[in-house]
Amino acid sequence: MRALLIAVLLIGAVAVVGLAVYQSEEPPPQPGDGIDLVRADYAGIDRAVAEQKGSVVLVDFWATTCGPCRQKFPQFVDLHKRYAAGGLVCISVCYDPEPEDRDTALRMLRGWRATMQNLHFPDRTRADRERMRERFAIAGYLPHAVLFNRAGERVWDSFSARKSGAELEQLVADELAKK
Repeated sequence: MRALLIAVLLIGAVAVVGLAVYQSEEPPPQPGDGIDLVRADYAGIDRAVAEQKGSVVLVDFWATTCGPCRQKFPQFVDLHKRYAAGGLVCISVCYDPEPEDRDTALRMLRGWRATMQNLHFPDRTRADRERMRERFAIAGYLPHAVLFNRAGERVWDSFSARKSGAELEQLVADELAKK
Protein backbone atom coordinates (compact mmCIF):
# COMPACT_ATOMS: atom_id res chain seq x y z
CA MET A 1 0.00 0.00 0.00
CA ARG A 2 2.82 2.36 0.90
CA ALA A 3 4.63 1.59 -2.36
CA LEU A 4 1.43 2.35 -4.30
CA LEU A 5 1.06 5.69 -2.53
CA ILE A 6 4.67 6.60 -3.31
CA ALA A 7 4.19 5.63 -6.96
CA VAL A 8 1.06 7.79 -7.23
CA LEU A 9 2.86 10.75 -5.65
CA LEU A 10 5.83 10.34 -8.00
CA ILE A 11 3.58 10.18 -11.06
CA GLY A 12 1.78 13.32 -9.88
CA ALA A 13 5.07 15.12 -9.34
CA VAL A 14 6.29 14.19 -12.82
CA ALA A 15 3.02 15.47 -14.32
CA VAL A 16 3.33 18.78 -12.47
CA VAL A 17 6.95 19.22 -13.57
CA GLY A 18 5.97 18.39 -17.17
CA LEU A 19 3.24 21.01 -17.12
CA ALA A 20 5.58 23.60 -15.62
CA VAL A 21 7.83 23.31 -18.66
CA TYR A 22 5.31 25.21 -20.75
CA GLN A 23 3.54 27.31 -18.15
CA SER A 24 4.73 30.70 -17.00
CA GLU A 25 4.08 32.37 -13.66
CA GLU A 26 1.38 34.56 -15.18
CA PRO A 27 -1.98 33.06 -16.13
CA PRO A 28 -2.02 31.96 -19.78
CA PRO A 29 -3.70 34.20 -22.33
CA GLN A 30 -7.31 33.37 -23.08
CA PRO A 31 -9.25 32.93 -26.33
CA GLY A 32 -9.15 36.18 -28.25
CA ASP A 33 -5.51 36.70 -27.27
CA GLY A 34 -4.31 36.36 -30.86
CA ILE A 35 -2.78 32.94 -30.24
CA ASP A 36 -4.28 30.34 -32.52
CA LEU A 37 -3.40 27.02 -34.10
CA VAL A 38 -4.45 26.63 -37.72
CA ARG A 39 -4.63 23.28 -39.47
CA ALA A 40 -2.34 23.19 -42.51
CA ASP A 41 -1.14 20.75 -45.12
CA TYR A 42 2.26 20.87 -46.81
CA ALA A 43 1.10 23.53 -49.27
CA GLY A 44 -0.13 25.72 -46.42
CA ILE A 45 3.15 25.46 -44.55
CA ASP A 46 5.16 26.13 -47.69
CA ARG A 47 2.93 29.13 -48.51
CA ALA A 48 3.31 30.52 -44.97
CA VAL A 49 7.09 30.58 -45.44
CA ALA A 50 7.01 31.83 -49.04
CA GLU A 51 4.73 34.74 -48.09
CA GLN A 52 7.46 36.04 -45.80
CA LYS A 53 10.03 36.59 -48.54
CA GLY A 54 12.03 39.66 -47.59
CA SER A 55 12.14 38.56 -43.95
CA VAL A 56 14.31 36.02 -42.20
CA VAL A 57 12.08 33.06 -41.30
CA LEU A 58 12.64 30.55 -38.52
CA VAL A 59 10.33 27.52 -38.54
CA ASP A 60 10.12 25.26 -35.50
CA PHE A 61 8.60 21.76 -35.82
CA TRP A 62 7.47 20.31 -32.48
CA ALA A 63 5.01 17.95 -30.81
CA THR A 64 3.17 18.05 -27.51
CA THR A 65 4.57 14.68 -26.44
CA CYS A 66 8.19 15.57 -27.26
CA GLY A 67 10.12 16.50 -24.10
CA PRO A 68 13.03 18.16 -25.95
CA CYS A 69 10.48 20.15 -28.01
CA ARG A 70 8.83 21.49 -24.85
CA GLN A 71 12.24 22.31 -23.44
CA LYS A 72 13.42 24.27 -26.51
CA PHE A 73 10.17 26.01 -27.46
CA PRO A 74 10.48 28.87 -24.92
CA GLN A 75 13.77 29.90 -26.58
CA PHE A 76 11.94 29.96 -29.93
CA VAL A 77 9.29 32.26 -28.40
CA ASP A 78 12.04 34.44 -26.94
CA LEU A 79 13.76 34.78 -30.35
CA HIS A 80 10.41 35.78 -31.85
CA LYS A 81 9.83 38.47 -29.23
CA ARG A 82 13.33 39.92 -29.38
CA TYR A 83 13.92 39.89 -33.14
CA ALA A 84 10.47 40.33 -34.74
CA ALA A 85 10.90 44.10 -34.97
CA GLY A 86 14.22 43.53 -36.78
CA GLY A 87 12.69 41.33 -39.47
CA LEU A 88 12.53 37.82 -38.01
CA VAL A 89 9.34 35.88 -38.67
CA CYS A 90 8.81 32.77 -36.56
CA ILE A 91 6.38 30.02 -37.56
CA SER A 92 5.66 27.04 -35.33
CA VAL A 93 4.43 23.76 -36.79
CA CYS A 94 2.82 21.29 -34.41
CA TYR A 95 3.58 17.84 -35.78
CA ASP A 96 1.08 15.95 -33.61
CA PRO A 97 -0.57 13.34 -35.83
CA GLU A 98 -4.12 13.49 -34.49
CA PRO A 99 -6.55 16.37 -35.09
CA GLU A 100 -7.73 15.92 -31.47
CA ASP A 101 -4.25 16.97 -30.30
CA ARG A 102 -5.06 20.54 -31.33
CA ASP A 103 -6.58 21.50 -27.96
CA THR A 104 -3.55 20.28 -26.01
CA ALA A 105 -1.19 22.06 -28.40
CA LEU A 106 -3.19 25.28 -28.20
CA ARG A 107 -3.10 25.22 -24.39
CA MET A 108 0.66 24.80 -24.55
CA LEU A 109 1.05 27.63 -27.07
CA ARG A 110 -1.00 29.92 -24.84
CA GLY A 111 1.08 28.95 -21.83
CA TRP A 112 4.22 29.83 -23.77
CA ARG A 113 2.64 33.06 -25.08
CA ALA A 114 3.49 31.94 -28.61
CA THR A 115 2.08 34.90 -30.53
CA MET A 116 3.69 33.92 -33.83
CA GLN A 117 1.89 32.03 -36.60
CA ASN A 118 1.14 28.51 -35.31
CA LEU A 119 0.23 25.71 -37.71
CA HIS A 120 -0.95 22.14 -37.02
CA PHE A 121 0.10 19.48 -39.52
CA PRO A 122 -1.86 16.34 -38.52
CA ASP A 123 -2.68 14.89 -41.96
CA ARG A 124 0.54 13.81 -43.60
CA THR A 125 0.35 11.91 -46.85
CA ARG A 126 3.38 10.10 -48.20
CA ALA A 127 3.72 12.87 -50.80
CA ASP A 128 3.56 15.52 -48.05
CA ARG A 129 6.30 13.77 -46.09
CA GLU A 130 8.53 13.69 -49.18
CA ARG A 131 7.93 17.38 -49.91
CA MET A 132 8.60 18.25 -46.25
CA ARG A 133 11.88 16.33 -46.39
CA GLU A 134 12.94 18.21 -49.51
CA ARG A 135 11.82 21.72 -48.53
CA PHE A 136 12.39 21.66 -44.76
CA ALA A 137 14.93 18.82 -44.37
CA ILE A 138 12.63 17.17 -41.85
CA ALA A 139 13.17 13.47 -41.53
CA GLY A 140 10.73 12.89 -38.69
CA TYR A 141 13.05 13.78 -35.82
CA LEU A 142 11.77 16.40 -33.41
CA PRO A 143 12.42 19.05 -32.41
CA HIS A 144 13.48 20.37 -35.78
CA ALA A 145 14.14 23.93 -36.86
CA VAL A 146 14.83 25.53 -40.23
CA LEU A 147 16.09 29.03 -41.04
CA PHE A 148 15.38 30.78 -44.33
CA ASN A 149 17.16 33.93 -45.48
CA ARG A 150 15.44 37.01 -46.89
CA ALA A 151 15.48 35.49 -50.38
CA GLY A 152 13.51 32.48 -49.09
CA GLU A 153 16.46 30.09 -49.31
CA ARG A 154 17.08 27.53 -46.60
CA VAL A 155 20.36 28.48 -44.92
CA TRP A 156 20.27 26.11 -41.96
CA ASP A 157 18.36 23.16 -40.53
CA SER A 158 18.87 21.32 -37.27
CA PHE A 159 19.05 17.92 -38.95
CA SER A 160 22.15 18.91 -40.94
CA ALA A 161 23.90 20.93 -38.23
CA ARG A 162 22.99 21.03 -34.54
CA LYS A 163 23.43 24.40 -32.87
CA SER A 164 23.27 25.52 -29.28
CA GLY A 165 20.76 28.21 -28.37
CA ALA A 166 23.51 30.84 -28.48
CA GLU A 167 24.77 29.61 -31.87
CA LEU A 168 21.27 29.70 -33.33
CA GLU A 169 20.71 33.20 -32.00
CA GLN A 170 24.00 34.33 -33.58
CA LEU A 171 22.97 32.77 -36.91
CA VAL A 172 19.62 34.60 -36.75
CA ALA A 173 21.39 37.89 -35.93
CA ASP A 174 23.84 37.35 -38.81
CA GLU A 175 21.01 36.72 -41.29
CA LEU A 176 19.08 39.75 -40.04
CA ALA A 177 22.18 41.92 -40.50
CA LYS A 178 22.25 41.06 -44.21
CA LYS A 179 20.06 43.54 -46.06
